This record gives sequence, C-alpha cells and structure tokens, in this order.
Amino acid sequence: MAPTPTPAPTFRVYVVARGDNLNTIAHKFGTTARSIAFWNRETYPSLDPEGAHYRPDLLQVGWTLFLVPDLVVNEDDLPEPASEPSESAVPG
Repeated sequence: MAPTPTPAPTFRVYVVARGDNLNTIAHKFGTTARSIAFWNRETYPSLDPEGAHYRPDLLQVGWTLFLVPDLVVNEDDLPEPASEPSESAVPG
C-alpha cells in the first residue's frame, strides 16, 4: 500500500486592522510572526527578512496577509535578516 501524501497547507486570508502587529496576529492563529512574514514576503517587501527594507513592524491597515493557522515555518529554513541591503533586480 502506498503512503498517503501529506495534504498541502490551507492558507487563510487575514486583513490587517488598526492596532494589529505580526505578533498579535500570529498569537490569534497559533503561528509565529516570522512565519507570517515568510509567507507574505513577496507581496510586501518590508516583510522579507532578506530584503533591504525589512520592517515587519510596519504593517498597513488593509493589507491582505496569507497565513496557515497552527503551522509554524521551520526556523532552519528561514533566511536570517540581512545586515546590509542586498542587491536585487529592478523590473524594467
């Protein structure tokens, strides 16, 4: 008998409200602020730990965040915050 494949995580959409921060959102959903930042880093560059403008404390009311309740990204798989701005291609 073949093993049953692990189902892909189901993402939930959360809209940032006044007074929210990544820690309070993470606490509500049983995950970590770093996991939420990781899942949303491409949409919001300020959440990208490798980005030159990493500022996870600067959430905007109305941002749509994707998260997986009760799932934490393995910290070993997450990049460390950049100490210096990294070079990146600018769309032209």
